[in-house]
Amino acid sequence: MTVQRQMELLVVRYVPYATDSKHLDIGLIVFEKANEFITFADVRFISNMEAVLVIDPDADVDMLQSSFRDFERRLLDPSDRDDFIRTMRDTFSNVFQFSDPKAVLMSATPERDVDDLASLYLSHSQTS
Repeated sequence: MTVQRQMELLVVRYVPYATDSKHLDIGLIVFEKANEFITFADVRFISNMEAVLVIDPDADVDMLQSSFRDFERRLLDPSDRDDFIRTMRDTFSNVFQFSDPKAVLMSATPERDVDDLASLYLSHSQTS
């Protein structure tokens, strides 16, 4: 019998201009909660920034990549991830938008499942 774990998926979008409808899905955040605490988290972001530069030729690629590293560091640190998940929508809403959480079923090896989800959601570019 296959073990399935209920998790939540957030899609991270890059929105360069608040008044324009252009956006790009640039990352995925997947997490599992137990008793209101996040017990598992994983994240994938695009590594090839060409798609970003297509919709925003003036994009600060260094800032974006630094933000990706910060997101990953904070989400993978169990002492920080609960607060970060709760506050990230407000803090980063000027450049990044986060989808509403979507329920996803993951296997006993969710890291591989996150890779599969990244290939579906972020297929326009390589992920890291």
